Amino acid sequence: MKILLILITALFANSTIAKKISYGNLTVYLIVLEQRLSETNSTPLGYNILLKKLLDDNINLKYTSQARAQRFVLNSKIACTFPASIAALSAVSNKFNGNDFIASEAVDKIGIRLYSHLPIKTLAELKGKSLLMPNGFDSSLMEKFEVSSIDYSDSELSRVKSLIQKRTDIVLSFSPDFNIALSKIPDEEIDKYDTKIELLSTTAHLICKKSNEARELINTFNSRLSKLKESGELSTILSPYANIIE
Repeated sequence: MKILLILITALFANSTIAKKISYGNLTVYLIVLEQRLSETNSTPLGYNILLKKLLDDNINLKYTSQARAQRFVLNSKIACTFPASIAALSAVSNKFNGNDFIASEAVDKIGIRLYSHLPIKTLAELKGKSLLMPNGFDSSLMEKFEVSSIDYSDSELSRVKSLIQKRTDIVLSFSPDFNIALSKIPDEEIDKYDTKIELLSTTAHLICKKSNEARELINTFNSRLSKLKESGELSTILSPYANIIE
């Protein structure tokens, strides 16, 4: 009888360990970032490695563009997106109600900055200059500065090359993504192009529509993220350009 009880206890313990939380129909929309989060890159990128450690493999993940991720999470009853922030979602959509969403702890700092091969120090100096920015950005954001033209590009690396080759005067892009792309070009340094003009500074989070499943997911995400920060592993995963939020 004692042996039987031991066997039953062991089986119950193993089944408990193996059991995963069910997140139902919850989908996490991952915003593809050429330098940090990709569905197809043969070499795992920083955010890809991080999410493997933070999310269970039974969660439905969909890789998409920033514009689509925002639209999906705004219009779905149960959904999350990463990397994002309440501030960023509020800035891009007047339909966004922050009270309907919950956010994880911050992972790292992200920004939208201006880069140029010209010695630009103020927004007033943008007047009459050509501008290149990511697809999906609202042109009205920059039209008020009276730029001469606005073009779009899907690729961070192509924006970097356009600036180096002076096919555009200014690039509006993400930080640290632009820095990572530039680091792949020999003999180029970020200080040569960074105007230090930041249009948006925020932090990267997992943002979810409020639901029981989302609360479970964010609790797990936060717990695992905290351990990575404490051990220093988060810095190793996202280095060298990430600005980690402690």
